[in-house]
Parts: sequence; structure tokens; C-alpha cells
Amino acid sequence: MVTLENNLNAAELLELFSPDRELSDEEKNNLEQIINFDKNLLLISPYRNHTLYAQILAFAPNSDLTIILTPLASSINKEISHLKTLGLSNQVTALTSDLYPNQARRLIAEIADGAFKILFLTPESFLYWFSSGFNSMAIEHYRKLAEDDLGKQVFMNTQAILSRVTRIVFREFELIAKENAVHKPKYLEAINLIHELEIPILGLSFMHSPEVLQSFARYFPNTPIVSESLRLNNISLNAKYCFSRLEKQKHLVKLLKEEKPTLVYVAPDENLADLVNYVRKHLPNLSVKAFHTRLPTEQKAEALDYFLMHECPVFITSLSSIEGISRKDISRLIHYSPPNSLPDYYKEIHILQGQTESHLLLCEDDLRQIASYEVKDGLIVKREKQISQLLHWIAKKENCRWHNLEEILLSCPNEAVNKCGNCDLCKGEKMGFLAMATLFFLKKKFN
Repeated sequence: MVTLENNLNAAELLELFSPDRELSDEEKNNLEQIINFDKNLLLISPYRNHTLYAQILAFAPNSDLTIILTPLASSINKEISHLKTLGLSNQVTALTSDLYPNQARRLIAEIADGAFKILFLTPESFLYWFSSGFNSMAIEHYRKLAEDDLGKQVFMNTQAILSRVTRIVFREFELIAKENAVHKPKYLEAINLIHELEIPILGLSFMHSPEVLQSFARYFPNTPIVSESLRLNNISLNAKYCFSRLEKQKHLVKLLKEEKPTLVYVAPDENLADLVNYVRKHLPNLSVKAFHTRLPTEQKAEALDYFLMHECPVFITSLSSIEGISRKDISRLIHYSPPNSLPDYYKEIHILQGQTESHLLLCEDDLRQIASYEVKDGLIVKREKQISQLLHWIAKKENCRWHNLEEILLSCPNEAVNKCGNCDLCKGEKMGFLAMATLFFLKKKFN
């Protein structure tokens, strides 16, 4: 087992952070580029590689302090917990909004003095602490709590931290291309600040759409882009359109008859109790647990432990409740409720690790749940494009699910089709005529 020391090469770092992982030649070459880059770089890669690449970059021989920016506070806690299991608790920290002022001040002083190799921040917290405009606000805040010198010391420490930063990693970099993304304005502010500081940026995105490339070229002209295939060869993709919610429930029961460790995703407003009771009624010998945020804390902990200890093969949960689910032998993921978009679906299947299968079930009632409009931060955001894209992928009856997914997300030309051999289309499991006709009508409706 490799232990963390100075000057570990890429292979040794990979053994430390992911000892059971075998990278392809393409991934190995990209890993070498990441470790050695000293200018801006955009990497298009499968979502599950992003954490690995960011961690290895932070412990590369020429790295002092790496800042990882992500808008997802829950992912920060998850990644820190993972690094602690590797014995790296003294190398990683986060400046989060839940810290008390004296805790944040003490932590900033420790980082300025050379502690830690990874600092996690949200774009908002990065701007608060490290831009001059926001620093003045921080100084005023501390002046109210203590002496004037205290605020000045905080300012000096933040500048000392910036002098340590070797690279800054932007997770979810595709946000810069989304018109109404909630976090986009702060991401762009952070990019402008980093340009002034002349710190190299590594942007990690799983989307290679024209919008992402145009946005990247706009903010980072003459910057190299490295792409990987999005395929996860261990996952078999399957999609089915059902004419009613009852037919969808029946198909779910049909899938669950083959007993294997299964996660079933449902929408937060789905009636979990009714769904669980339906499954238990038709499969009385199957052990099923439901998990959602409205459950009392003790019941949530009991249900999660029951599943993680391999005593329950089927776990029904909402997407907002999957934090902490890290069972490696999950061999089937079922989207009983549809994802909000095709990119979201691609991100959500990355929880699967071994040889697994993904099933996406859809009925017309579901489209009312992911209605053509949604409200975010008081803004009404049109969602016709996302729904149309999802329906287009489900309705395609030729080629291969993985090929079609790459064609949509990467906007790649329809060249020679490299079939995965494992999806429902490759296996010849075609939809019926009426289902195809209905999907065609729905596509036209949302175009």
C-alpha cells in the first residue's frame, strides 16, 4: 500500500486514491497531462473521474495548495469523508458558511501557515474571502467582533493563502454554459478574479456541447481541451415508456422479481408509502426499505444501515436523499421517476461501480412532475428543451443507448457506431408501435 509522501508519480497516486481502479490508456495519458499542466486546461471526462483527478492533482509533486470550487456543499462533505478514510484528514479542509467566525479565523491562519493540501470552497465563499471587495466586508465583520487588528490579520492571511495556491479546480464546469444556472454568476466572478491572480485553472466537465466549448473559448481563449469517452462500459442502459402509472408499477415489480441489490430513485413528491406497499403486496418475500428526508432521523439511520449491511436488497429513495449510500455491490439502478434532464441522468448513474444495469421508466404522468416550467430562486425557467432531449433519447430505436447518449451530450457526428452490446437497443428489445407513436407525439409537443 502506497503512503502519502513527496514526489509520488501518477501510478503511485492512483494506487493511493483508488487502489481497485484500472484506468484506460486514454485516462492514464490525461492523468499525466493533469499532473504536469501549468496553464489553464478543460477536461471533458466521465463524471466519476472528476473526484479522482482533482485529488491526484492536489498531491502531485509540484503542488502546494489546491483549491477545489464546487457549488454542491453536500459533495464537499462526501469528498472530505472519503479522504479521511484514506488517512488524509490532516491534509484536507473546507471553509464553509456553517463555521463560527472564530473557527473560520483560526482555520484561515492555519492554511496561511502551510497546513493542508486541499481547500474546498463554494464559489460564494471563495469570493467572500479572496476578492478585495468581499474582503473589506469580512474585515468590517471582524472589527465588530474584536479589535481592528483582527480584521487586518484575516486579510493578510487570505493573501498568504493565495500565494500558496498552485492550481484551482472548477467542478461542474458546464455551469458556465447554462443560461439560467443559479451558480453561474458566482462562477464567472470567480473566473475573472482568478484571471487577475494568474493562477492556473483546471475545469472539469462531463459535457462537450457546443455551448460549453463556446463558453470556455470565450473565457479561456487559446486554451487546450482534453476529451475522454463518456461511456461507462460496466453499465447496461435500458429505457421503457409505459402508458400509465399502473403499467409502470407493474414493470417495476417485474424487474424486482430478479432479486439483486437495487436502488430505486423516485421524485421527492412521489408517494413512497404507496409505492412500497404496492411492491410488498406483489412481492411479499422481498425485503424493501424506503428512505426519504421526511422520515424521523432514527428511522432514516435504521433504513440506511439495513441496506448498507446487505440485509435489504431493494432500497427506494429520492435523489435528494442518497448522501451516504456507498454500497459497492449495487447491481441495478431504476429511475422510477424520470431525471430532470439527460445530463442529470448521466450524473446520477455514476453511483454504480461494478457490472450493473440502469433502467429508466417513463409515463405521460411523469411529464407533469417535470413540467415545462420550474421555479428557481424566483425565476421561471423554461424546461421544454431538457424534456425534449430526454424524450428524444428514450424514443431513439436505432444504434445503441451509449452511442445515442454521447451523440446528444457531446454533439459528436453520427459516424461508425460502436455498439456497447449490453443495452436494450443492442439486445434488440424494441418498443411497441403505440409507445413509439406516443413518444413521437410528446417530442413534438415539447419541441
